Order: sequence, then C-alpha cells, then structure tokens
Amino acid sequence: ISKQEKLKRMLYHMNKNGGYFELKEALKPCLQRVVAEKLEGHGDLLFNGSGAPRLDTDLGNRYVTSLFHFLLVELNTSLVRKFVPQCVLECREGIENDINVAKNVPNKMVKLKMLAEDAEGNGLFDRAWSLHMDRINMAEVETKNAKDGFRYLIRAKVDFADFVLSSGRPKAEAIASLSDAVSLDPSNAENATLLSAILLEDGSGEPEVLLKSIFDLALPEDESGDGYDYEDFAKVKHAKILNILMALRHHAAGDAAQTRKALKTAALAAQLKGSVNPKRHVLVACLEAAEYLLANKLFKSAQTCLDWVSEFEAKAKEIAADCGASTAGAKELRAKLSLCTAKLCLLKGDIDGAEAAVLYAEKRYKDGEAEERGLVALAHAEVMSKKLDEPAALSKYLSALKLLPDPVPFSVYLSIFKLLSAANRWAEAREVMFRAAKSWSYSSVWLNISKASIKLGYLEDAEDSLQESNGADTNDPRSWGLFVIVCLKQGERLSEANEGLKQALGLGLSDLDILREMGDLFVAIDEMAQAEAVWRRGVEIMPPAEEGAEFGLRLAKCLEAQREFEKALACYDSLVSTHAAVGGHTVEQERAKLVQRMGWNF
Repeated sequence: ISKQEKLKRMLYHMNKNGGYFELKEALKPCLQRVVAEKLEGHGDLLFNGSGAPRLDTDLGNRYVTSLFHFLLVELNTSLVRKFVPQCVLECREGIENDINVAKNVPNKMVKLKMLAEDAEGNGLFDRAWSLHMDRINMAEVETKNAKDGFRYLIRAKVDFADFVLSSGRPKAEAIASLSDAVSLDPSNAENATLLSAILLEDGSGEPEVLLKSIFDLALPEDESGDGYDYEDFAKVKHAKILNILMALRHHAAGDAAQTRKALKTAALAAQLKGSVNPKRHVLVACLEAAEYLLANKLFKSAQTCLDWVSEFEAKAKEIAADCGASTAGAKELRAKLSLCTAKLCLLKGDIDGAEAAVLYAEKRYKDGEAEERGLVALAHAEVMSKKLDEPAALSKYLSALKLLPDPVPFSVYLSIFKLLSAANRWAEAREVMFRAAKSWSYSSVWLNISKASIKLGYLEDAEDSLQESNGADTNDPRSWGLFVIVCLKQGERLSEANEGLKQALGLGLSDLDILREMGDLFVAIDEMAQAEAVWRRGVEIMPPAEEGAEFGLRLAKCLEAQREFEKALACYDSLVSTHAAVGGHTVEQERAKLVQRMGWNF
C-alpha cells in the first residue's frame, strides 16, 4: 500500500467518529507538561505535581491560559497543514477568526452555534432549532461554572431570538428568549431595544416600560423634574432607533403630541452636519429605524416608518425650497427609501411592488458607492428569484458578489451555488464556494466544494473537502453519502463505500440527489443489495409523489435483478394505485412485463 493510500485510510478512520478532535484533546496533557518543563523553575508556582494549573494563582492562571491557547493554535495549524493540501489551506483564512472566537467560549458551544447557522442558511429550520436548544441547555450548565456570570447564556438566548425572527417562527419564542436575556443583563440596551421592537410589532406586552428603562440607564431626569432631558438623550447610542420606537408606541396609542415629541428627539439625534432642515433629520431617523426593523423582519412597524418618510419628504422639499437649500441630499434619501420599500414588499409577498422599487433604486444608485450598488443588486436578485427567473437572478447575484465587501452573507453564496449547479456550471460554482470558505467555515461549504469537485472529476480534492466537512460536523449524513460516491468512482474501494453507506443511512441521509447517484453507481457495478438499501431509503423519505414513485420503480427493478419477483410485484402493485407513469415508463406496462417473465397468467 502506498504512503498516500495509508494516509487516506488513516484520515478516514480518524474522521469516522471524530477521532481528529479526540486526538487534539488527548494531546492537551502533553501540552501542559511541555509548558511546565519550559518554565524553568517557575513550574511549581503555576502547576501542581500532576501538571495541572494551580487554580488559586490568578497570575499563573492567566499566563497558562494564554500560553495554552497559543500552543493549541499551533497544534491545530500543524495538524491541518499535515492533512490538508495547500490549495485548500489558502481558502481557510477565516480559521484564525474562528480560533479567536473560541478563545473565551467553550469549544462545544462555538461548534453548536456554527452548526445552527449552517442549518439555518440551508433552510433546515427544524435542525437549527434543535441545535439552538442544545446550545442554550449547554449554556445553562456553563453558567453555573463561569466566573463572568451569564455571558454564554445571554449570547445563546439572543442568537436564538435572531433565528426565530429570520426563520418566521412565532414571535412569542423570540419574546420569551429575549426577555430572559434582558432579565439576566438589564444594562444591555441593544437587547432591550430589540425586545421592545418585537413587542411593538406583536402588539403584546408593555414596550414603553423597556424603553423607559433604557432611558433610565442612559441619563438621569433633568433638574426640573419634568422628565428626561431629550436633547441630551439624542446623543446616546441608538437614540434614533429608540426614539422612533417610542414614537411608534405613541402612534399606536393615538397620542399625536407624544409621537411628535419622540420624532423631534429622533431628529435631534439624526441632525446632519451643516443642515438646518428638521424634516430632513426626521427622514434620516425614520429610514435608519426602517432598515433596523426590516433586518429583523418586523415589517408592520417598518411600514409605518416608511409611511412617515413619504409624508415628511414633501415637507422637507418645501422647507428646502423656502430657504434656498439644495435638495441633492433628498435624492439620496429617496434612493434609500426605494431600497427599503423593495425589501418591505419582498417580506409582504408583493413581488411586482418590489420589482418597481428596486428598478427605481438602481437608477438612483447608478453612480453610488460599490456597497450601495451591491445591496441594490442583491435585492434585485431576490426579486428575480421570487419571479423564478433564474438566469436574471444569477446575473444579479454575481453582480452583488463583486460589489459587496467581505464577509458577504452566507445565504448569497448558497443561492449562487444552487443556481450555478442547476445550470451545470460546476467550475464557477466550485470557485464561489472556495471564496465562501474564506469567511464561513461551515460544513455545507465544504460539502458543496466536494459536490462540484466530483462533477468535475477532481476526486482527490473532493475527498480532501469531505475531511473538512466531516471535521466541522461528524454527524452530517451527506458527507458520508458523498464519500461513498468518491469511493465508487475511484474503484477498488468497495469495502470503504459499504462502510460509508452504513454510516450515511444510519444518520438518516435524505438528500435525493446523493441517494440517486449512490444507487446508480452501486447498480453499475452490480452491487444490488446496496442499491436496494438506497432505493428503500428514497421510498421511505418521499411522499407518494413523482420522486417517491421514481424511487419505488427503481426499487422494483432492483428486486427483479435479484430475482425477488414476488417482492418486485408487490412494489409495482403499490405504485399502480397512485402513479400512472414515472419517468416516461408506465407502471402497468412494467408490471405486465414482470408477470410475463414469471410465467404467471392473471
């Protein structure tokens, strides 16, 4: 066996059950011992007889933690460089960021966060929900042992609330999670602001209580005792959004005077340098609040903000004309208004309205900054996707990718990859995913690189990418499914393919494309028992629709090939009642051929 083959087999067994990470954990005591030996006489101060840090020595703890982290980074880098080709390493510039994030947070929680984000990006919302719950449960345990209190739990609760908003789940879940986070840290104005915004959108609770608590934290009441000094508060961080939220609350209650007062405070916070037009300032504040609300999919409140913008825009133009001021700035605000309107229409399902708004925004931003034009292109791409115009959507997504600064949202890379792969442009799809890997070290990124590499015939690169994918998520059945395909395409690796098939089916593989290709490859080498297992899995996961019938027909033919005629006949009978034709074949005709072959006369 060649050295390269030995290396591949070792990597296979190491990654099979997470052995790669177990190896790093096993090396930790060795690192501790090395640290103790290299301290040259200071070891007794920092370590006890077994080589573990002395927990009663704060200085020693900090020093050892820093040194230990450095050595772990070096160990991880050495292992990766040993097992991953240089061409792949060049696409992993984001690894240092991941390590720095993990520096002060338990590694398992970081991994759960990344897995949840990966699942959410791929539309696997049930899996993402479960992963967020696992992370919150783990954070509650960590909270009991953490010196700095509830930091892990708060972050997990806030991330879960963000997931609920982005995935369209009931807002009550986000409210409950954020309420916990705010109760754990009432001084965090950002979390309290988001909770207030959700309560306003949902029409439940008392958001003004939260808003006033943020005011209390920001500044004391003025000396006159008449309430808050709103002019001072205009200087506070998030003041524009906070006061717009307060205005929304008063507006919902029908209090016009308090609504105007809150809008006036927001205008003070949004005052533009050299501008004396207060209506312009309100426009800026309302647009910023609308962007904030749209980012969190709170479209009812965003609609009110945009209505205010339209109302104040005409008044701002009148004031500008009266005082002889330029209206150039107003054009920029109208461009931003049109982009926000497009986003709002998309959230509401008004595709025609979104298209009209985004076309207007394109004209307004024609000579704008690259990032602004990139955001417009991205909105246009989403509109074209909703209209099922894939070529136009792909063109706009690619334009956005060129214009937007890194890190480009993960969803953009996934959308481009799906469109390119649907068009069989695998080389471009592969390059897009390599760029994604620089910012997002998710399992699905490497899975997609592996898919594209398989299509292009780069089987070794595909296997290398699968090592990365399996390292990010050892329980992803798609990694094992693609591994089976690589083994079968390379030949002479049937035993590994069989083991990979066992793992993939055991983990619940449900990717129809991978199942289809695996089954066809097993059929091609006359391994019908394995093909049967694949087709049965396809039948299990698919409802009685066209694709489910396709797998049923494949299963029946596979049973025929194994001379299990009665089972094949039963399979055909189950298809006859629900499907007349599958893939151009008539089920009755196939059944009749089988009956004739069996020599039976019905």
